[in-house]
Amino acid sequence: VPPAECLFVGDHPENDILGAARAGLKTAWLRQGRQWPSSEGKPDFVLEGLTDLLGLLGRSSGADQSFERI
Repeated sequence: VPPAECLFVGDHPENDILGAARAGLKTAWLRQGRQWPSSEGKPDFVLEGLTDLLGLLGRSSGADQSFERI
């Protein structure tokens, strides 16, 4: 699978999200109430929790879609 067709989900801005982005993967950051460090690049998506991943992947049946696309 090409990296651009993969989604990496993580909670650490530098170790998870920026590392995956550098490898060419799409990224989803688990915010969990935190703010993104303004000095860093940005994730493709921001999720409050793992349940938001269902809506992002299109497998939600009317579930709250509280994720944010950046």
